[in-house]
Amino acid sequence: MNTFDFSQVLGNLAIMFSLILLGRKLRFSKETSNDMARLIVNVTFPLFIFNNFTGQFSLDILKTGYLVFIMGVITCLIGLTLSAVIGRKSKSGNALEFMFVAGVGNTGFVGIPFCLALFGQQGALYAMLFDFGHSFFNWAFAMNLLRRGVDTGGGLLQRVNNPVIAYILSISLVLLQVDVFPPLHEGAALVGGMTIPLALIFIGSVSSGYSIKAMAFQRRLVFVGLVKLILLPFLMLPLIMILPLPSPMDGVVLVQAAMPTLALAPIIFARYKKDSFFGASAVFITSLAGFYTVLLVYFTYYNLVL
Repeated sequence: MNTFDFSQVLGNLAIMFSLILLGRKLRFSKETSNDMARLIVNVTFPLFIFNNFTGQFSLDILKTGYLVFIMGVITCLIGLTLSAVIGRKSKSGNALEFMFVAGVGNTGFVGIPFCLALFGQQGALYAMLFDFGHSFFNWAFAMNLLRRGVDTGGGLLQRVNNPVIAYILSISLVLLQVDVFPPLHEGAALVGGMTIPLALIFIGSVSSGYSIKAMAFQRRLVFVGLVKLILLPFLMLPLIMILPLPSPMDGVVLVQAAMPTLALAPIIFARYKKDSFFGASAVFITSLAGFYTVLLVYFTYYNLVL
Protein backbone atom coordinates (compact mmCIF):
# COMPACT_ATOMS: atom_id res chain seq x y z
CA MET A 1 0.00 0.00 0.00
CA ASN A 2 1.22 3.50 -0.82
CA THR A 3 2.45 6.02 1.73
CA PHE A 4 0.03 8.93 1.96
CA ASP A 5 0.70 12.58 2.69
CA PHE A 6 -2.27 14.04 4.55
CA SER A 7 -0.56 17.32 5.39
CA GLN A 8 -2.79 19.38 3.09
CA VAL A 9 -5.92 17.62 4.34
CA LEU A 10 -4.99 18.24 7.97
CA GLY A 11 -3.93 21.79 7.15
CA ASN A 12 -7.27 22.56 5.51
CA LEU A 13 -9.17 21.01 8.42
CA ALA A 14 -7.11 23.06 10.87
CA ILE A 15 -7.88 26.25 8.92
CA MET A 16 -11.52 25.24 8.75
CA PHE A 17 -11.99 24.77 12.48
CA SER A 18 -9.85 27.85 13.30
CA LEU A 19 -12.10 30.07 11.18
CA ILE A 20 -15.20 28.52 12.72
CA LEU A 21 -13.84 29.32 16.19
CA LEU A 22 -13.04 32.87 15.02
CA GLY A 23 -16.63 33.24 13.85
CA ARG A 24 -17.89 32.12 17.27
CA LYS A 25 -15.98 35.04 18.78
CA LEU A 26 -17.24 37.63 16.27
CA ARG A 27 -20.97 36.85 16.57
CA PHE A 28 -22.50 38.86 13.71
CA SER A 29 -25.98 40.32 13.93
CA LYS A 30 -28.79 38.67 11.98
CA GLU A 31 -28.78 41.47 9.40
CA THR A 32 -25.03 41.19 8.90
CA SER A 33 -25.30 37.40 8.56
CA ASN A 34 -28.02 37.74 5.93
CA ASP A 35 -25.95 40.29 4.00
CA MET A 36 -22.94 37.96 4.16
CA ALA A 37 -25.03 35.07 2.84
CA ARG A 38 -26.20 37.15 -0.12
CA LEU A 39 -22.64 38.33 -0.81
CA ILE A 40 -21.29 34.78 -0.90
CA VAL A 41 -24.11 33.23 -2.95
CA ASN A 42 -24.45 36.07 -5.46
CA VAL A 43 -20.89 37.40 -5.80
CA THR A 44 -17.91 35.57 -4.31
CA PHE A 45 -18.94 31.97 -5.05
CA PRO A 46 -19.81 32.59 -8.73
CA LEU A 47 -16.39 34.24 -9.17
CA PHE A 48 -14.80 31.30 -7.34
CA ILE A 49 -16.43 28.93 -9.84
CA PHE A 50 -15.39 31.04 -12.84
CA ASN A 51 -11.77 31.38 -11.74
CA ASN A 52 -11.27 27.72 -10.86
CA PHE A 53 -12.99 26.18 -13.86
CA THR A 54 -11.48 28.39 -16.55
CA GLY A 55 -8.09 28.35 -14.82
CA GLN A 56 -7.82 24.60 -14.21
CA PHE A 57 -9.47 22.96 -17.20
CA SER A 58 -8.95 22.77 -20.94
CA LEU A 59 -10.92 21.08 -23.72
CA ASP A 60 -8.50 18.14 -23.69
CA ILE A 61 -8.98 17.61 -19.95
CA LEU A 62 -12.77 17.67 -20.33
CA LYS A 63 -12.57 15.11 -23.16
CA THR A 64 -10.56 12.68 -21.04
CA GLY A 65 -12.33 13.28 -17.73
CA TYR A 66 -15.96 13.89 -18.67
CA LEU A 67 -17.01 10.58 -17.06
CA VAL A 68 -16.00 11.76 -13.60
CA PHE A 69 -17.93 15.00 -14.18
CA ILE A 70 -21.01 12.90 -14.98
CA MET A 71 -20.38 10.74 -11.91
CA GLY A 72 -20.38 13.91 -9.82
CA VAL A 73 -23.86 14.70 -11.11
CA ILE A 74 -25.05 11.11 -10.54
CA THR A 75 -23.62 10.98 -7.01
CA CYS A 76 -25.34 14.23 -6.08
CA LEU A 77 -28.64 12.92 -7.46
CA ILE A 78 -28.32 9.62 -5.56
CA GLY A 79 -27.28 11.44 -2.37
CA LEU A 80 -30.23 13.83 -2.49
CA THR A 81 -32.67 11.01 -3.26
CA LEU A 82 -31.35 8.76 -0.49
CA SER A 83 -31.34 11.55 2.09
CA ALA A 84 -34.84 12.70 1.08
CA VAL A 85 -36.22 9.19 1.61
CA ILE A 86 -34.47 8.64 4.94
CA GLY A 87 -35.27 12.17 6.10
CA ARG A 88 -38.98 11.48 5.67
CA LYS A 89 -38.85 7.98 7.14
CA SER A 90 -36.85 9.05 10.20
CA LYS A 91 -38.97 12.18 10.74
CA SER A 92 -35.76 14.18 11.23
CA GLY A 93 -37.22 17.68 11.23
CA ASN A 94 -37.49 19.67 7.99
CA ALA A 95 -37.17 17.13 5.16
CA LEU A 96 -35.59 19.58 2.69
CA GLU A 97 -32.96 20.68 5.20
CA PHE A 98 -32.10 17.07 5.99
CA MET A 99 -31.99 16.19 2.30
CA PHE A 100 -29.47 18.95 1.63
CA VAL A 101 -27.00 18.44 4.51
CA ALA A 102 -27.07 14.64 4.15
CA GLY A 103 -27.00 14.62 0.36
CA VAL A 104 -24.47 17.28 -0.70
CA GLY A 105 -20.78 16.93 0.19
CA ASN A 106 -17.75 19.15 0.66
CA THR A 107 -16.13 17.79 -2.51
CA GLY A 108 -13.97 20.87 -3.08
CA PHE A 109 -12.24 22.28 0.01
CA VAL A 110 -11.95 18.88 1.73
CA GLY A 111 -12.46 16.41 -1.13
CA ILE A 112 -9.73 17.63 -3.48
CA PRO A 113 -6.91 17.52 -0.86
CA PHE A 114 -8.09 14.07 0.24
CA CYS A 115 -7.95 12.77 -3.33
CA LEU A 116 -4.54 14.39 -3.82
CA ALA A 117 -3.24 12.56 -0.74
CA LEU A 118 -4.78 9.21 -1.71
CA PHE A 119 -4.41 9.19 -5.51
CA GLY A 120 -1.80 11.83 -6.42
CA GLN A 121 -2.06 14.67 -8.95
CA GLN A 122 -4.28 12.73 -11.36
CA GLY A 123 -6.66 11.98 -8.50
CA ALA A 124 -6.78 15.66 -7.59
CA LEU A 125 -7.65 16.57 -11.19
CA TYR A 126 -10.44 13.99 -11.27
CA ALA A 127 -11.63 15.30 -7.89
CA MET A 128 -11.94 18.82 -9.35
CA LEU A 129 -14.02 17.53 -12.26
CA PHE A 130 -16.21 15.53 -9.87
CA ASP A 131 -16.65 18.61 -7.69
CA PHE A 132 -17.83 20.71 -10.62
CA GLY A 133 -20.36 18.09 -11.73
CA HIS A 134 -21.57 17.56 -8.17
CA SER A 135 -21.82 21.28 -7.43
CA PHE A 136 -23.43 22.15 -10.75
CA PHE A 137 -26.28 19.70 -10.14
CA ASN A 138 -26.63 20.97 -6.58
CA TRP A 139 -26.99 24.61 -7.63
CA ALA A 140 -29.17 23.85 -10.65
CA PHE A 141 -31.57 21.50 -8.86
CA ALA A 142 -31.33 21.36 -5.05
CA MET A 143 -31.23 25.15 -4.71
CA ASN A 144 -34.57 25.42 -6.44
CA LEU A 145 -36.11 22.95 -4.00
CA LEU A 146 -34.83 24.88 -1.01
CA ARG A 147 -35.94 28.21 -2.44
CA ARG A 148 -39.45 27.16 -3.29
CA GLY A 149 -40.01 24.61 -0.54
CA VAL A 150 -41.67 22.13 -2.91
CA ASP A 151 -40.46 19.05 -4.76
CA THR A 152 -41.60 19.86 -8.30
CA GLY A 153 -42.42 22.65 -10.71
CA GLY A 154 -40.70 25.81 -11.82
CA GLY A 155 -39.55 26.89 -15.23
CA LEU A 156 -36.03 27.14 -16.50
CA LEU A 157 -35.63 30.82 -15.63
CA GLN A 158 -36.67 30.14 -12.04
CA ARG A 159 -33.86 27.59 -11.73
CA VAL A 160 -31.12 29.97 -12.83
CA ASN A 161 -29.03 31.60 -10.12
CA ASN A 162 -25.62 33.28 -10.20
CA PRO A 163 -23.60 30.10 -9.51
CA VAL A 164 -25.43 28.25 -12.31
CA ILE A 165 -24.72 31.16 -14.68
CA ALA A 166 -21.05 30.99 -13.65
CA TYR A 167 -20.93 27.24 -14.36
CA ILE A 168 -22.57 27.61 -17.78
CA LEU A 169 -20.33 30.54 -18.74
CA SER A 170 -17.17 28.76 -17.57
CA ILE A 171 -17.97 25.49 -19.36
CA SER A 172 -18.84 27.41 -22.55
CA LEU A 173 -15.54 29.32 -22.52
CA VAL A 174 -13.55 26.11 -22.05
CA LEU A 175 -15.45 24.24 -24.77
CA LEU A 176 -15.00 27.17 -27.17
CA GLN A 177 -11.32 27.45 -26.13
CA VAL A 178 -11.67 31.14 -25.34
CA ASP A 179 -8.78 32.58 -23.33
CA VAL A 180 -9.87 34.72 -20.38
CA PHE A 181 -8.26 38.17 -20.05
CA PRO A 182 -5.56 37.72 -17.30
CA PRO A 183 -6.63 40.74 -15.17
CA LEU A 184 -10.17 39.32 -15.14
CA HIS A 185 -8.78 36.03 -13.84
CA GLU A 186 -6.80 37.84 -11.16
CA GLY A 187 -9.83 39.81 -10.01
CA ALA A 188 -12.01 36.70 -9.94
CA ALA A 189 -9.34 34.84 -7.96
CA LEU A 190 -9.06 37.67 -5.43
CA VAL A 191 -12.79 38.03 -4.78
CA GLY A 192 -13.67 34.36 -5.24
CA GLY A 193 -10.94 33.36 -2.80
CA MET A 194 -12.98 34.98 -0.03
CA THR A 195 -15.75 32.39 -0.36
CA ILE A 196 -14.52 29.58 1.90
CA PRO A 197 -13.09 31.82 4.68
CA LEU A 198 -16.31 33.86 4.82
CA ALA A 199 -18.43 30.69 4.85
CA LEU A 200 -16.46 29.18 7.73
CA ILE A 201 -16.57 32.39 9.77
CA PHE A 202 -20.32 32.49 9.10
CA ILE A 203 -20.67 28.93 10.47
CA GLY A 204 -18.94 30.00 13.68
CA SER A 205 -21.08 33.12 14.03
CA VAL A 206 -24.34 31.23 13.50
CA SER A 207 -23.36 28.68 16.17
CA SER A 208 -21.93 31.23 18.63
CA GLY A 209 -25.02 31.26 20.84
CA TYR A 210 -24.78 27.50 21.38
CA SER A 211 -22.27 25.20 23.05
CA ILE A 212 -20.34 22.57 21.10
CA LYS A 213 -22.37 20.01 23.06
CA ALA A 214 -25.62 21.55 21.81
CA MET A 215 -24.31 21.34 18.24
CA ALA A 216 -23.26 17.71 18.58
CA PHE A 217 -26.17 16.19 20.47
CA GLN A 218 -28.98 16.57 17.99
CA ARG A 219 -30.92 13.43 17.12
CA ARG A 220 -31.17 14.18 13.43
CA LEU A 221 -27.39 14.67 13.13
CA VAL A 222 -27.01 10.96 13.85
CA PHE A 223 -29.06 10.23 10.73
CA VAL A 224 -27.17 12.90 8.77
CA GLY A 225 -23.83 11.29 9.62
CA LEU A 226 -25.14 7.81 8.87
CA VAL A 227 -26.42 8.81 5.43
CA LYS A 228 -23.65 11.19 4.38
CA LEU A 229 -20.61 9.35 5.70
CA ILE A 230 -21.62 5.68 5.56
CA LEU A 231 -24.69 4.78 3.51
CA LEU A 232 -24.03 6.96 0.45
CA PRO A 233 -20.42 5.84 -0.20
CA PHE A 234 -21.24 2.18 0.41
CA LEU A 235 -24.25 2.51 -1.89
CA MET A 236 -21.88 3.86 -4.55
CA LEU A 237 -19.42 0.97 -4.05
CA PRO A 238 -21.27 -1.67 -6.14
CA LEU A 239 -21.96 0.98 -8.79
CA ILE A 240 -18.29 1.77 -9.36
CA MET A 241 -17.52 -1.96 -9.39
CA ILE A 242 -20.03 -2.45 -12.21
CA LEU A 243 -19.20 0.64 -14.29
CA PRO A 244 -16.09 0.53 -16.54
CA LEU A 245 -14.31 3.37 -14.73
CA PRO A 246 -10.51 3.34 -14.88
CA SER A 247 -8.33 3.64 -11.80
CA PRO A 248 -8.01 6.02 -9.97
CA MET A 249 -11.24 7.55 -11.32
CA ASP A 250 -13.31 4.88 -9.58
CA GLY A 251 -11.57 5.53 -6.25
CA VAL A 252 -12.03 9.29 -6.57
CA VAL A 253 -15.76 8.85 -7.13
CA LEU A 254 -16.08 6.66 -4.04
CA VAL A 255 -14.00 8.91 -1.79
CA GLN A 256 -15.82 12.04 -2.98
CA ALA A 257 -19.15 10.37 -2.21
CA ALA A 258 -17.95 10.02 1.41
CA MET A 259 -17.17 13.71 1.95
CA PRO A 260 -18.75 15.58 4.91
CA THR A 261 -21.54 18.13 4.51
CA LEU A 262 -20.96 21.06 2.13
CA ALA A 263 -19.36 23.99 4.00
CA LEU A 264 -21.72 26.45 2.30
CA ALA A 265 -24.80 24.69 3.74
CA PRO A 266 -25.50 27.22 6.54
CA ILE A 267 -24.92 30.11 4.10
CA ILE A 268 -27.44 28.60 1.70
CA PHE A 269 -29.89 27.96 4.53
CA ALA A 270 -29.64 31.60 5.63
CA ARG A 271 -30.16 32.74 2.05
CA TYR A 272 -33.31 30.65 1.68
CA LYS A 273 -34.68 31.14 5.22
CA LYS A 274 -33.87 27.68 6.57
CA ASP A 275 -32.25 26.61 9.87
CA SER A 276 -28.67 27.92 9.64
CA PHE A 277 -27.73 26.45 13.03
CA PHE A 278 -28.67 22.96 11.86
CA GLY A 279 -26.61 23.50 8.70
CA ALA A 280 -23.62 24.73 10.73
CA SER A 281 -23.91 21.82 13.16
CA ALA A 282 -23.99 19.31 10.30
CA VAL A 283 -20.86 20.80 8.74
CA PHE A 284 -19.01 20.83 12.06
CA ILE A 285 -19.89 17.29 13.18
CA THR A 286 -19.57 15.50 9.84
CA SER A 287 -16.21 17.20 9.23
CA LEU A 288 -14.93 15.93 12.58
CA ALA A 289 -16.10 12.38 11.93
CA GLY A 290 -15.44 12.43 8.19
CA PHE A 291 -11.64 12.14 8.37
CA TYR A 292 -12.00 8.65 9.84
CA THR A 293 -14.96 7.45 7.78
CA VAL A 294 -13.31 8.55 4.52
CA LEU A 295 -10.29 6.41 5.37
CA LEU A 296 -12.63 3.49 6.12
CA VAL A 297 -14.22 3.94 2.70
CA TYR A 298 -10.82 4.15 1.00
CA PHE A 299 -9.48 0.99 2.62
CA THR A 300 -12.67 -0.82 1.63
CA TYR A 301 -12.07 0.34 -1.95
CA TYR A 302 -8.42 -0.74 -1.79
CA ASN A 303 -9.30 -4.24 -0.64
CA LEU A 304 -12.42 -4.87 -2.75
CA VAL A 305 -11.83 -2.97 -6.00
CA LEU A 306 -8.10 -2.69 -6.61
